[in-house]
This record gives sequence, structure tokens and C-alpha cells, in this order.
Amino acid sequence: MKNRWRQWKQFRQVLQWSEPPGWTNEHAAKLQSFMTSEVGVTLRYHLRNLHIQNCDRLISSPADLAYHAGHAAGFKSALATLDGMASIVSQPDEQVVGVTDDLEWMRQSA
Repeated sequence: MKNRWRQWKQFRQVLQWSEPPGWTNEHAAKLQSFMTSEVGVTLRYHLRNLHIQNCDRLISSPADLAYHAGHAAGFKSALATLDGMASIVSQPDEQVVGVTDDLEWMRQSA
């Protein structure tokens, strides 16, 4: 038990939450450019193969089903995060006038 407590303390000391830097459309464009480069294409193939392997382990090992399901879901989430970071967000050119809250129409009198 003491060993686990010591490991937990070391883990907490090493990994501290920090506010990530801002992510702009310029960063997304550079990430897209990297992913279409030779190294980026190789990385995408490796990530795809790792995702397939994780799903295969999930299907073929019923003994550790919960562990492998969590691992596969976490890896899939990491891939989705990379995909989301590579998308360029378009900003509206004009300012929105009127109802901005989805439920505001329910509060207005008829």
C-alpha cells in the first residue's frame, strides 16, 4: 500500500495541470500542412494502424475487456482531438443580432 501511495505522490508531482496556449487558425493550417507532408502521412498510417490494433485487442480479449475498451476509447479520443485541432474554424463576418440563446424564444412573450 505504501508503494502505491509513493507512486501516486510521484505522479502528482510530475504531472501538474497548466493552461494550454491559444490555438488559432494559423496553428490549424500548419498542422494540416504537416499532416500532408511525407512525415505526416507516415504518422497518419501509424496512428491508423495503432487504432486498428487497439480495436482488435478489444474484440479478441474478453478477459480484460474493460481495460482494453478504456484504452481504445482513450486512443480514439486522442485521434479525434488531433483531427479537431487540424480543422480551421471560420468566424462569422457580421455580428449576430437578435436571439443568441437557443431557449430564448421560449422566454419571449407571444
